Amino acid sequence: MGQLLAQDSFIDQLTLPPHTKIYVGTGGPRAPWLPFGNELNDGILSVAEASGGHRVITVPAIHTFIMNSTPVFEDIAQSLDALA
Repeated sequence: MGQLLAQDSFIDQLTLPPHTKIYVGTGGPRAPWLPFGNELNDGILSVAEASGGHRVITVPAIHTFIMNSTPVFEDIAQSLDALA
């Protein structure tokens, strides 16, 4: 599934709600000798791999903890409040 999510052609064929957001972690390590080099990443994916033309929100978290991060929680809470 991860390989498919990195393919724009796969993402483009998905029918997603118009207000879909993609939360992308930036807490991964960066150094010239690491796989991502100095590119922003979450330890698994680079920020550049976020695709699909949806709103991308970066958060200072590693991949496993993106959905548990305070900025994501607060953004989701604000989005839900806006619906009320």
